[in-house]
Amino acid sequence: FLMYPGVRASARWEMLRDGIAECEKIRLLREEGRATQRLENALGAIDWSIAHERSDGAIAADVREVFAAVEEASR
Repeated sequence: FLMYPGVRASARWEMLRDGIAECEKIRLLREEGRATQRLENALGAIDWSIAHERSDGAIAADVREVFAAVEEASR
């Protein structure tokens, strides 16, 4: 379930919502010309077509770098 009966959201729903919010932040940063080179490099380093060849730790490190770059550009 994405949403449970009543007013309870599932963990999947919360993660989907958080992902959409992060994508929107990146879109706004780019639109406003505030996307840094660090952010663009971090996003460029993620290649989902070869993700199955990489370790979970390496993918997690790439994602953490994107989060850090978004936060830096958002200041």
